[in-house]
Amino acid sequence: MDKHRVVEILAQEQRVERLVRVICKVTSPILADLAQVIYLALLEYDNDKVVELYEKEQINFFLVRIIKNQWMSSTSPFYRIYRKFSRQSNELSQYETTD
Repeated sequence: MDKHRVVEILAQEQRVERLVRVICKVTSPILADLAQVIYLALLEYDNDKVVELYEKEQINFFLVRIIKNQWMSSTSPFYRIYRKFSRQSNELSQYETTD
């Protein structure tokens, strides 16, 4: 087994998406982006370590730590790309025109 297979299994189970919803405690379209960032982080991580964590059933703890770091840190790549932008932007509904 390799890390690609582990990520495939996690994606089929939607395990990362479920953990993201529980940890972030919000309903937002950017949660799907966060899940993708987590999958990418797993694919960039050391193959042996990911497989070992999965086989020892410790992958959830590892995922929770990555999710918390990405979601809560103002220096994380996810914050810089997604959350910072979403905090500075306005919904289009705020610009509705009245005729």
